[in-house]
Amino acid sequence: MSLEDNIDHLLINQHLFWSRITSEDLEKCWSWDGNLAPTGYGRVYLKPSSGGPFQSILAHRYSWIIHFGPITSGLYICHSCNNRSCTNPLHLFEGTASDNFKDMHAKGRGISNPPIDYWKGKFHTEETRLRMSEVQLERRERERLERLEKQ
Repeated sequence: MSLEDNIDHLLINQHLFWSRITSEDLEKCWSWDGNLAPTGYGRVYLKPSSGGPFQSILAHRYSWIIHFGPITSGLYICHSCNNRSCTNPLHLFEGTASDNFKDMHAKGRGISNPPIDYWKGKFHTEETRLRMSEVQLERRERERLERLEKQ
């Protein structure tokens, strides 16, 4: 069972989340003051309730679960504020990969020139492998949109 599936365990341990929030002003970003993944997203480490090694969950996804409950299967938790370390639930929304892609490009974001080490595997965790898959999907979507525009 993944951490995200064990809602009770996440809720019992939410003090770990709240101890790393720098602001609770609803108008501002709640910047994560803990471990950051190489991609800039906050990361929370918890020992699973079943024992075993620590597992991580992205801080903005943890925030969503605390405030709104389980994440709909297959959906992303996207940032409306463009701040990857933000955990303010009012700055988050559920969306598909396509929604996230459109939002990212509408706001001029994205990895256009990633660090060389990013692709060489220096930071290849499950999280960066997932991000690389997202980048590949984004590139395919961008190429598809360009083909449609040419027609």
